[in-house]
Amino acid sequence: MVVLAPTNHMKYLSGWCESGHERLLAMFVPATGNPIFVVPSLNAEQCKTNPAGFTDVRGWNDSTGWHEVVRPILSGNKFCIDDELDSVHLMGFQSIAPNAKYDPATPLVSVLREIKSADEIELMMATAAVTDTVFANSVSQLNAGMTEKEFEAIITAEYAKFGTRPQFSIIGFGPNGALPHHHTGSRTLQSGDVIIIDIGCELAGYQSDITRTVAFGEPSNEAKKVYSVVHGAFLAAMNFARPGVTCESVDKASRDVIDAAGY
Repeated sequence: MVVLAPTNHMKYLSGWCESGHERLLAMFVPATGNPIFVVPSLNAEQCKTNPAGFTDVRGWNDSTGWHEVVRPILSGNKFCIDDELDSVHLMGFQSIAPNAKYDPATPLVSVLREIKSADEIELMMATAAVTDTVFANSVSQLNAGMTEKEFEAIITAEYAKFGTRPQFSIIGFGPNGALPHHHTGSRTLQSGDVIIIDIGCELAGYQSDITRTVAFGEPSNEAKKVYSVVHGAFLAAMNFARPGVTCESVDKASRDVIDAAGY
């Protein structure tokens, strides 16, 4: 049996996913038979609308807890558990079935998800196209003296035009661009700044993630050189990538260009 938490695995298999927060919300997929949802009672009606049409939805209340609802479901002696299931819930399963073997579910479920259907590819292209448009529309509104947060607000407004919002936005002006996970802050935009824009959104469960580098005004010679080297490394990787080669060899093709440039 596979036990899924409110993750993309659950969304992929049922079309529905809702956080249970501190409460157990899980999807139980037996080797044979139909999946079973165990959810807080306050989520039960929502769960019944799942696009896959799974009808076995079992709600539980805070007054009684979820253990007795789960007990008859945990039959067998081997369970594949969603990697993101809260440990407190896993320990609850272990108290119900202490002699069972528990393995991570991702190696099993990822096999289903790793090859995308034509519909999935279309959705991925659509969400990427939205982010491309948001990027172009936002960059055209850059002004000297604006803060990173002010530019982030522009990006958020542009995403809203498509009925979505940023799943994340990392904006780094000048030296802040050197921090891969910079927290967008109050630094003001200055002429010559190199800007890192790392943004993405979600549409129909599929996310885009695009990072681009632009210059505001005339960048320094060193910035131009680094940009050229990185662009060359990107092209080397793109030209080397093809069916049958390893990820490591594509990575090496890119790194070789950077090494040769002295970085």
